[in-house]
Amino acid sequence: MTIYIFPKLNLFLTNIWMIMKNIKPIRSWPVFIIAFSIHCLLSQGLPSTSIRKPTHHFGAPCQLCECFVEYTDRDMNIYTQPYNVAINSYEATEDRCLAACQNDQNCKAVVYGYIGGRDVFTCELYSESNVKSPLYTPFTNIYIKKRSECRKSALGYEALDMTDVDERVAARKQRYLRLYTKFNFFGFG
Repeated sequence: MTIYIFPKLNLFLTNIWMIMKNIKPIRSWPVFIIAFSIHCLLSQGLPSTSIRKPTHHFGAPCQLCECFVEYTDRDMNIYTQPYNVAINSYEATEDRCLAACQNDQNCKAVVYGYIGGRDVFTCELYSESNVKSPLYTPFTNIYIKKRSECRKSALGYEALDMTDVDERVAARKQRYLRLYTKFNFFGFG
């Protein structure tokens, strides 16, 4: 019975089977595995087993990112506190967060990223853009507003409900500072 899900694969396997009939059984499986791996890499018909890093951390490509200078995997230092935080940050996308900063005259920088916990994501607006000693925070980015006028409009994005800062932002930053002071037994170099 022939399966026609992957016609190129079916033809390839048929050719391999015809070749392998003449090879001794002990050597046939390694040859088959190597040939199949080469076929997958060259044709890209089936996904390979390698893990690929996504191009964008948070789903769809960012449209307003060209209006900001981006620092990837960074968070503002412990002494810099935001003046506004998104109430429902789980609903905030990267573009909505950047649009909130672009529409606000006081905003100079934005922190958006995956923080885990109940909030999952964070969207914080900062009135100063001091990035002299940022914290290393995976999957969290700092966006600093460029001085030049941006050609992209932020008016088409739904506004975020913002609130004043509470102690959760400082507690999150303190958690990362405590994590960095612990000795890492696996840190070589």
